[in-house]
Amino acid sequence: MNIIICDDQKETLKSLSNAVTKIIEKNNFNGSVALETTDPMEVLKYDKISSDNLNIYLLDINYKMKYTGIDLARKLREKNPFCYIVFITGHIEYTFYNFKYNLKSFEYLIKPVEFKDLEKCIHNLYKDYKKSQSILNGDNNNYLHLTTGHKQHTVNLAEIVIVESMAHKLIFKCKDKQVTIYGSLAEYEKKLTSMSKNFLRVHKSYIVNLKNVKKINYLDQVMVMNDGDQCYISRRKKAILKKIMGNM
Repeated sequence: MNIIICDDQKETLKSLSNAVTKIIEKNNFNGSVALETTDPMEVLKYDKISSDNLNIYLLDINYKMKYTGIDLARKLREKNPFCYIVFITGHIEYTFYNFKYNLKSFEYLIKPVEFKDLEKCIHNLYKDYKKSQSILNGDNNNYLHLTTGHKQHTVNLAEIVIVESMAHKLIFKCKDKQVTIYGSLAEYEKKLTSMSKNFLRVHKSYIVNLKNVKKINYLDQVMVMNDGDQCYISRRKKAILKKIMGNM
């Protein structure tokens, strides 16, 4: 895991680099700060020679020079759709540009960055980085990519418990988190069932992972999941569900 940090304030740059290194060593992560620089052009040079598609870029937004952090992120994203971009800024209003240019940043950290916030970010980055490594190594069918707001989420199919439709939103209820996006249940029914036979739409508002079912009350038409969550079963899906569960 290669981390590249760019901030035009030398003290902030050194502080971030030291904090990231401390977090990596503390948690025994396989990674390092590969580059720390005040010059955006140095970042582009590094990216050009780097063979890693999953580089992690921690970027300030306001540079006192030709390039802004947004400009730099656009250049990086054009070349590499898989790299991670984290903006570190005191100007939250710049989040608008993330949507405008489809930069798909992983996180925004507000200056001055607190250690606990940086540590949480590095933890989440490392977790997602390991998943992305598996995908790039040919394990892509086990993961679903979701975009919400300015964040990208890589979700392991086995971790999904229920997908619930509510108004125009879909709530992916997973074992360790919940992700809410805009979309149609029909779209993700098609996508999930093509990726795994463990998913079934049991109701107009629910898709479930059958591997995460704890018990089914066919009389009351209620399904209880391993995490204690519940959902309804439509009458027309009862027979299909009985047949599938009997063969699992």
